[in-house]
Formats: sequence, structure tokens, C-alpha cells
Amino acid sequence: MHKQDATSPRFPTTEENTIATKMARPEAKKRSRTSERRKQELANREAYRQRVPIAPHRAREAIVDFEAANPGMTIKDADWWTIKALARNYAVDTATMGFVVRDTIRQREGMR
Repeated sequence: MHKQDATSPRFPTTEENTIATKMARPEAKKRSRTSERRKQELANREAYRQRVPIAPHRAREAIVDFEAANPGMTIKDADWWTIKALARNYAVDTATMGFVVRDTIRQREGMR
């Protein structure tokens, strides 16, 4: 633990790093600010969710966009982390995204 300034009555410089000192820290010290970029990203996702209210439609759009952005690669070639990222970016829960991906793969294999 870094040394506190000598003028602080709650945290003398001789105090050790114990659970009690961690618990005694004021809550105001915690800083979690949402950046402007993150706020804008969340607002964009919410606007998209309002524009396309049906989750499977958003999932299918994510698959089409993924395949357009990655020529020669299909959704079948994507790993699970990529699918989760697509779900997050297109405001779809991962279960729905998984079902749509599985359904898309089955439809394409049935068409061959």
C-alpha cells in the first residue's frame, strides 16, 4: 500500500495494509466513469435495438455483415468468442445468437 500523506487523520503513514484499512476507505475514492465513447456506443446499440426490435433479425444481420467483412469466411468458421462479440455489438443475447448461427449452418448444409 502506498504511503498516505501525514496530514490525513484517517490514514496515518504507519498503518499497514490490512482488511480493516481497506474496509475503512471512503467510497468516494472509487472512480468509475463511463467514457464518452462508451456512452455513445451504448446509445447507438439502444437506437439499433429500437429500430430492429426482433432479436433474431439482428442476429441474421450480424451474420450477413460478418461474412461481408470477412470474404471467404462463413459464420461456421468463426469461433465462439467472435460470435459472442457479434452478439454484443448487435444487441442480441448469446443464446439467441447461438440458435440463429446453428440454424443458419443447418439451412446451408441442407441446401448443398
